[in-house]
Amino acid sequence: MMDKRPNFTKDVVDLIRSTYGRNVKVFDSEIPMSVRAIECGAEGKSIFAYDPKGKVAEAYANLAQEVIENAKREQRRAHKLQAVR
Repeated sequence: MMDKRPNFTKDVVDLIRSTYGRNVKVFDSEIPMSVRAIECGAEGKSIFAYDPKGKVAEAYANLAQEVIENAKREQRRAHKLQAVR
């Protein structure tokens, strides 16, 4: 979750991607800071129940899709490695 308002946020994101991106998966999706995200926690609801059409719910949905696609790629890669052995 990130606050895009400060100017240095892009610099920090770029630094994380360049420093860690070769060693660990750094997803492209970025979850924006939002009062709605804070409110849903106070209400005891998921962001999808509280504000399903909001930007935070959309960002989490994008992240979930990215995680699923990454898992599928890793699974295909593992199958190829097994086939080679």
